[in-house]
Amino acid sequence: MKYPDIYLIRTFFKLGLHKKPGRVLELGCGSGNNLSLFKSYGWDVFGVDYSDEQIKYANHNLECLDDDHIIQYDLSKGLPPSLSGKFDFILCANVLYYINRQSMIDVLGELKKFITPKCVLFISGRTPDDWRFGKGDNVEHNGFIIDRHETGEYGLLNIFYNPNEMKNLVSQYIGKLNNIVILNTTYENIENGELINNHDFILYGTF
Repeated sequence: MKYPDIYLIRTFFKLGLHKKPGRVLELGCGSGNNLSLFKSYGWDVFGVDYSDEQIKYANHNLECLDDDHIIQYDLSKGLPPSLSGKFDFILCANVLYYINRQSMIDVLGELKKFITPKCVLFISGRTPDDWRFGKGDNVEHNGFIIDRHETGEYGLLNIFYNPNEMKNLVSQYIGKLNNIVILNTTYENIENGELINNHDFILYGTF
């Protein structure tokens, strides 16, 4: 089990969320590393992930005793029909770029009915400055089927967004965000002998 995302940790404490637990939903929850931060401060945690294996890890790591909290589902088809209730924090960390643009827009539109007043939205994604950009078949605007093996993403779709573009999409399909923070982060990593320059954006705000 990995540590939570460092930018998520900073946002969590900066907004004082350790003092006011609620309900959190993470799309692409993986093994539950990000949700573990919320759970440790009394939040009711919910997650969605495509991988059966990751779902098993998340259920174990988060000590979930039923199928209502961690749901296996393909986000390219939208949100799970079984998802219910409203959420005080919605987390989409490095996941939405793996589904096509229209599916991503559909997910944003569906999220609208799940937000509480003052719900916090946190999204991170890849920008066109990322090493992966342009490395593969161009299948849609800023979208490529990766044809390189270095990052373990061969054959996967990657969609690259400018942060202001994502902000405008959120505003159009969910609602206007207040107190918006947009950060850009770049870091280098050696993967399979290749120097990979990762370039991400972090966007968060409150409805």
